[in-house]
Amino acid sequence: MNLLRRRGYIPMSSYKTKQDFQGNYICLNCNKLITNKRRKRYCDDKCRDELWTKNNHVWLRSKLLCDCNHTCQKCGKKPRKPFTEPDGAITQYLDDSKLILDHKIPIALGGEEFDEKNLWILCSDCNKIKTAEDAKNIAKHRRREKGRRDKWEHKPEIPPIIFHIQEKMDI
Repeated sequence: MNLLRRRGYIPMSSYKTKQDFQGNYICLNCNKLITNKRRKRYCDDKCRDELWTKNNHVWLRSKLLCDCNHTCQKCGKKPRKPFTEPDGAITQYLDDSKLILDHKIPIALGGEEFDEKNLWILCSDCNKIKTAEDAKNIAKHRRREKGRRDKWEHKPEIPPIIFHIQEKMDI
């Protein structure tokens, strides 16, 4: 198994338009017939947004942030940042920059890149801990894979007895 790398997004240009047998365009997201003559990939803006959310980390992160109410899904923290008002009062506001979209199962270990079930929102502290664990698991997996490749790259030596028997059979 080769280790996979993150892509970040799938370009829309890589999607070929779908057509029925009569040449009518079909939505890539919901498979309905597209009635608007100016559209070729999706039937309406809602389907476009759903398709982009399924294939783009920026859109997916925004959706998951709203779903989890801007909290870390591991520790429940809501990162806040102080802000000084013009009148001198200090207020706290949500700081989404400290919330990170993370894969539960790393892509390198076979996790799906755009599957919402494999994604969660973590604060920077929880993400550091999880990233360290993931790095250990990926390194262990790479060592295991390298060991398997090394076993198959070296041909086993033929024992002398079998080699001697093979010589006699050739005569």
